[in-house]
Amino acid sequence: MNDLRDALGTLHSPCEGEPRIVSLVPSLTELLCQLGLAANLVGRSGFCIHPREIVQGIPKMGGTKDADIAAIRYPQIDAVSQGLTFVDRVLLSTEPYRFAEQHVAEAESRFGSPAQLIDGEMVSWYGSRAAAGLRYLARLRQARPGQSRG
Repeated sequence: MNDLRDALGTLHSPCEGEPRIVSLVPSLTELLCQLGLAANLVGRSGFCIHPREIVQGIPKMGGTKDADIAAIRYPQIDAVSQGLTFVDRVLLSTEPYRFAEQHVAEAESRFGSPAQLIDGEMVSWYGSRAAAGLRYLARLRQARPGQSRG
């Protein structure tokens, strides 16, 4: 598989080995199953109930707004730990999981990069906020780490 370039132009190499995924968003959990990635799901929210026959065997790890971080722990999620080995900064969204100031220091320590809180509504809501959300992300990209808190 070839490297992939995201919407911001960053080049990403494919994940090595089997990814371990925790999905806390019901529609995305169902989509992952439909895409044939159910075997990679190692955690879900209590609201992720479809497809029932598949997700019933996947451990619950809180909900979209109250994720059980102790159960999820960053080193156990390959998709996160592999993706954060070369970042300039870590963006902690206030939604759907409610990251707060207390998580900033933990993220900086864990990933060795500056971390900051960002407005979760601007980056995770669908519909009319999508265009404004892209502009918000573009402004964050231009700001130096630590310069803007959201």
